[in-house]
Amino acid sequence: MKQSKTFLSLIFGLIAVLSLTACPGTTGTGGSPKLAELSSSQLSISTTVGQSKTTTFSFKNSGDAALTFSLSSSKSFASFSPSSGTLAAGESQTVSVTASCQGTVGTENATLTLTSNDPQNPSVSLELSLNCNSGGLGAYDITISFSGSGLTAARESIFDSAASRWSEVIVGDIEDVSFNTQQVSAQSICGFADTTPVPTVDDLLIFARIGPIDGNGNNGGGNILGQAGPRVIRANGKTIIGCMEFDEADVPDMESKNTFETAVLHEMGHVLGIGVLWNFTDSNNNTVFDFLKFQSANNNCGSASSFISPPVFVGQKTINAFATLGGSGNVPVEDEFGEGTQCGHWDEGVFDNELMTGFIENNAAMPLSQLTVASLEDMGYDVNTVSADSYALPSCSPNCTSLKTSSSQTEFQERLFTPTAYVNEQGELIWFK
Repeated sequence: MKQSKTFLSLIFGLIAVLSLTACPGTTGTGGSPKLAELSSSQLSISTTVGQSKTTTFSFKNSGDAALTFSLSSSKSFASFSPSSGTLAAGESQTVSVTASCQGTVGTENATLTLTSNDPQNPSVSLELSLNCNSGGLGAYDITISFSGSGLTAARESIFDSAASRWSEVIVGDIEDVSFNTQQVSAQSICGFADTTPVPTVDDLLIFARIGPIDGNGNNGGGNILGQAGPRVIRANGKTIIGCMEFDEADVPDMESKNTFETAVLHEMGHVLGIGVLWNFTDSNNNTVFDFLKFQSANNNCGSASSFISPPVFVGQKTINAFATLGGSGNVPVEDEFGEGTQCGHWDEGVFDNELMTGFIENNAAMPLSQLTVASLEDMGYDVNTVSADSYALPSCSPNCTSLKTSSSQTEFQERLFTPTAYVNEQGELIWFK
């Protein structure tokens, strides 16, 4: 009798163990991952043409085994970080979704697919709506105030065209500044003859002049073709008033080589701060921007005769643009050809015919590249990234300088103006000491 009870107990125990093993949902080494708690299946992003913006969503592995996942998009304007990964049981994941408006105003839709090893739910779809708006394209206004004996209607139109081109690149409006209580004129800011007061500036005012500087360099005279730069800046470093001046003795020669339009566009870039404000510290010892890094014995980039470490631009947007072009690391800045050229332009040996290098291509186009656009974004301007001209690093890079000839290129001997005053938050003009 005792033996029978023991035998029956063993039988019932075995049945119980088998039953537990067969029960679904029990925990053990044979568990499954489970994708759960998706925060949203509908995502929406709104930004301006040429800009990117990021949103997020999250999910969780509520199973009891590792969950592997990957993400894909039906449209190329969307990207993910991370795009794949593995979650342990109980872990959550936040995914950043970045969408880029590539140049067309309107709405685009994409299906995002989240694929995982969840046996019950291997694929989940999310819908992304991207609204691309103009964001005030053309809202950045550049006003040109002309003076000087060398101006003609045709030459003025070249300045106006350059202003329109830069207004395609910079798209964000900036608060107007009123100078009603202070004397602001071409004479007080740039030293030109015009004393007409300027009451208000909408974004950027440029005083432009074609007149005598130092004579024609080809005839034994001087060698300055033009001079330009920001003269009054805002507290955030953006230019509010700039000066541009070309030597009337040199302009006809530039026109004969079809370089005057490029020269005007180039100099206007300096007025915006390119090459001038990259490492500008005012006389009050306030650092406006700190994008230019170098080492030289005299600690002066523009006048250094040699460099311990050559100058580079370290703004992250520009570094990214350089990488897109096939470069790597910090962006090379010109380290030769003396004051006015070195440290204020992209390196000629690397970038050759890019607009903001220090040499003008005779009878050839000079693209306003994504590199230059990105540098303005690093300086805080709202830019339209798709406004850049098509550009690729030349095959001669990084040795293009050795190939230059007087017939193909002209060194643009220029003097770069630096700021003499800034406008404080109260709209007052404060002269640097």
